[in-house]
Amino acid sequence: MKIIYSPHYDGEIFLGDKPKALSVLYAGNIQILNQLGLRAGIYVDPVSDMEREAAYRKAMENLVPGTVFAPSFKTDPMGVAAKLLLWRDNLIMAGWDGTCEDNSLNKLYLLAQIERDFIKDNHHKGMADYWREVCQCMNSPAVMRKAIDEIQLDCPWSDIPVLVQRTFEALEKRGVKISKTEHKPVDLQTGKIKIAHFDDLLDAYEWIAQVENFPTNCAIINRDNVRLNHTLYTWNKPAVHASLSRSNPQLLQLLKLCLCVFERPLNLGNVIAYLQLPLNPIPGKLRFNLASVLLKNGGFGDVTERDDKSMRDDWEEAIHVYSNEVEHDKAKKKILNERMAFLEPIRCNGYEDGIDKTELLSYLSRMQDWLNGLFGLLEDQERNGKKATADAPELDKDGDTETKIQHEILAEEDVPQLKELKRMFVALEQVVENMHEKVSYDDIEKSVSRIHRPISYTLRQPEKGSLNVISDIYSMATPADTLIWLDCQEEEQEQDSYDFLNQAERDYLVKHEVTIPDFSEYLKNRRNERNHLLNSVKNQVLLVQSSYDGTVRLNEHSLVAEVKKLCGASFKEEKAEDILPVREPDMEEPRDIDRFEPQLYYNLGRTAFLGRKESNSSLDTLIQRPFNYVMQYVAELPMPEDEQVKSTYVTFGLVAHHFFQHVIEDGLKNASGKSSDDLYKELLDLTMKKYKQYLDAAINAKGLILKQVENATQLHDFEWQLQESMKTLIEIMKHLKLTPVGCEMNYPVNKKEKLSLDTIGPFGARIDFVLSNKSGKYVIIDFKWSYASFYVNKLKENTAVQLELYRQAVKAYTDKDIVGVGYYMMPKQKFYTTDFDDWEDKIKHVDAAKVESSLFNQIQESFKFRKEELETGKIEESEMMDVFDVEDHYYNKQTEKKSFPLEVDNEKYAGRGKDKKLVSVRKKSEHVFTPSKKRTFGNSNTEPYETPTSHPVLKGRLK
Repeated sequence: MKIIYSPHYDGEIFLGDKPKALSVLYAGNIQILNQLGLRAGIYVDPVSDMEREAAYRKAMENLVPGTVFAPSFKTDPMGVAAKLLLWRDNLIMAGWDGTCEDNSLNKLYLLAQIERDFIKDNHHKGMADYWREVCQCMNSPAVMRKAIDEIQLDCPWSDIPVLVQRTFEALEKRGVKISKTEHKPVDLQTGKIKIAHFDDLLDAYEWIAQVENFPTNCAIINRDNVRLNHTLYTWNKPAVHASLSRSNPQLLQLLKLCLCVFERPLNLGNVIAYLQLPLNPIPGKLRFNLASVLLKNGGFGDVTERDDKSMRDDWEEAIHVYSNEVEHDKAKKKILNERMAFLEPIRCNGYEDGIDKTELLSYLSRMQDWLNGLFGLLEDQERNGKKATADAPELDKDGDTETKIQHEILAEEDVPQLKELKRMFVALEQVVENMHEKVSYDDIEKSVSRIHRPISYTLRQPEKGSLNVISDIYSMATPADTLIWLDCQEEEQEQDSYDFLNQAERDYLVKHEVTIPDFSEYLKNRRNERNHLLNSVKNQVLLVQSSYDGTVRLNEHSLVAEVKKLCGASFKEEKAEDILPVREPDMEEPRDIDRFEPQLYYNLGRTAFLGRKESNSSLDTLIQRPFNYVMQYVAELPMPEDEQVKSTYVTFGLVAHHFFQHVIEDGLKNASGKSSDDLYKELLDLTMKKYKQYLDAAINAKGLILKQVENATQLHDFEWQLQESMKTLIEIMKHLKLTPVGCEMNYPVNKKEKLSLDTIGPFGARIDFVLSNKSGKYVIIDFKWSYASFYVNKLKENTAVQLELYRQAVKAYTDKDIVGVGYYMMPKQKFYTTDFDDWEDKIKHVDAAKVESSLFNQIQESFKFRKEELETGKIEESEMMDVFDVEDHYYNKQTEKKSFPLEVDNEKYAGRGKDKKLVSVRKKSEHVFTPSKKRTFGNSNTEPYETPTSHPVLKGRLK
């Protein structure tokens, strides 16, 4: 394998129009570290900067007093910790071993003292620490697996960090060919360079979007691709790769604003902003009313006598009224009681002299619990094809989850911000734990301002046919025929990473084999490398400069100034349109928009059932949404999510299933022929002693996304939950005297065998966990990684189709009696079942609603009804339509046929008391998105707008 390396190849790079060779990898510092770590047997998993800075602050707290950093540390501890940690990492990359015995060298001596405590905790490694490990490994006699053939350096040797240089030198001794690049100083060739000028940067973006034909092998340099994409969308051009950075996304403000409740005096603007955030633990209706109180009164309102003769101000009255509204709804009442902890500090006295640390930590812990509940709801809603509500369910002491309060919708693009928000709260909690017993609000504010930082995540992936856009000239890995520098102004200034060292410290480091790069030499090499890259462009370099960005005056780029100086009197600006002509805009007459009309039924022709094997998922879809069934299981159209990487919420479930399966299977194998007690002990030993081994195997098999740096905090929580969940399952098995039969069991076992259910025909099931009692009768458990009440409600309503079909399938295939079924909610560590009694807080008995006909008979009747419809080509949709008066509709036939009930979410009644009658019913729709307004189908004069629909094939349907 050949690696082409440059420190500038970690992001987007330009490789021209030719595809990359399979045996060649272009790598920056991060990628090559991962490659070398893999071959050295080192798992590279750096911790987030926030957590490392919090840990470094803790390590330096007792060492700073009496040093030159003491005043700054007292004012901004996190800022000082971040700066010193950056110094420390840079020194390690220069070859520093973390020691200094000379106490006259203030900065180095302090860094060495901090290092002793900081490296004790092996959980705060950064990139520099992993480079040091890899370098030491390469310089040791250890065997390197899967050797690399060649590393080609696409940058001067002096541009490479010292630790990386030493690693390459060690590799060279091992036989790896290191091809160095050392360019001789060259002057910039201006013959191919042209300069175009625009008044505003947006004009330059408009021009590039309208260019008719680009030259082949053309590279474009631009930094703000988010704004560039806005223009490309306008001109119907493919989007380029874009990341959102240097931003202040709205959801992340929760970290700052949720703590404003402790500020004294209260900042009214911050409190109102806190109540109006789209993500907030306070029930939506209540906080809307409270924000209105503050906006209306400029405060909490007057204290007046209310209807119940009590004296309350407007703020207290709003809370009182809302409390009465939810009095008879246990779930909402419980939410209010728990969420009041986020409101009470606003009216609490006693924070003038500081906040009690225990109270502050409790507040932060509650906030994290709420976020954890929101993550659980996201997973549950994503599985059901819905958006998640901002009022997430939380785990209560009894193990039940709250019902969901419909309020603000959490958009898909908010999820990356939620991940970042969780990490911020974890870091803040670590900082607060190291504060004094009384915490001043100033200390909180300083810590938050340091922890709260912009995030950078992929906002857009490049589309087919998009422009080849890179962020700087050094990312041009292969020479371009044409180079367009689209934003050639406002360059970022280079900084010396070692400017904090004085001469004595530099001399000491040099004496101890630490190599400090010469900054002036580095700048010369950078300029020389830029000249080489520009000169390598074969045909033409176009520098596009803009005078303004909106109302902001833009400075001239040094490259433009250099070109003007070299050209002298011969310099002249060109018109960009003359160099690359733009297309004329198409002027067409407006056309009517084709739109889908709502339908009760589609006539798609006869659908044959012969030979089709059903599953619990397909049957549930057939009963509730026949159109979806035809699209997914008959037409076999792929779902959009099938083409994407699984989200972390789905991934946690997959990893947990894998972990449970292999621990149980290995336990059964190891304890074969032994007693049940020996089996339980073996399972517990595997869970405790080989936990990391099984977890790593599960992650490698099902969840590599969890190893990404941005998921580190969630993974940490997941690891603890998973182990505790397995221990609890073993205790449940022991209590019920159950012996595992197997995990992820297929019925039938192989494709050659057949399994038929009465009326339904060929059927296949894959069951998470099958167990046997002492009488040889079976128990079926389905694992769910979810906090939501969705599955528990199915047991309560006696509508758990999945479990009933599993029961019938096992009974038909094995002729075994099934004495119990249920859901094991992994993160809650609880087994919900209608067949066993409560036990401690681990088994929860659920009373199922009585039904006129057995659940399986209902499913059989539903299948028969739907099958007859489909065989005649009558495919029901009926979403967003009133089906109450449709005589032959499934809804109106379900009572007569004693079939499984249709899910509905909009039943309207007329009259009161005895005269109250149902007059309108709408079928439940799995909303892809929510319409902004409700309009009637029949009014053709209304403007078209987005409509909810269940199947993705109709996503974007207009109404």
